[in-house]
Amino acid sequence: MIVADRMPCVVYHLAHRYSDDRWHLRVIGDGDDLATFEIKEEARQEGERRGRQHANRGEPAQLIIHREDGSVETEFTYGFDPRDTPG
Repeated sequence: MIVADRMPCVVYHLAHRYSDDRWHLRVIGDGDDLATFEIKEEARQEGERRGRQHANRGEPAQLIIHREDGSVETEFTYGFDPRDTPG
């Protein structure tokens, strides 16, 4: 069996922070926020834009969007889906 080399996947998280009541977009492993937003939909659009940029360059990316309580609301995958399971 031949296993294709895969680029590491950039994972963005969009989460609410109660300390400033804003939505924060950040990359896993990077301690700094990329951007903060007052409105969740604007933050989501920016996360989707960044994910599409990766896909257009042939790089995989994911955007994980959290609810205000911290639970996962939805996830988007750009480029190839890194999971080996269907669904």
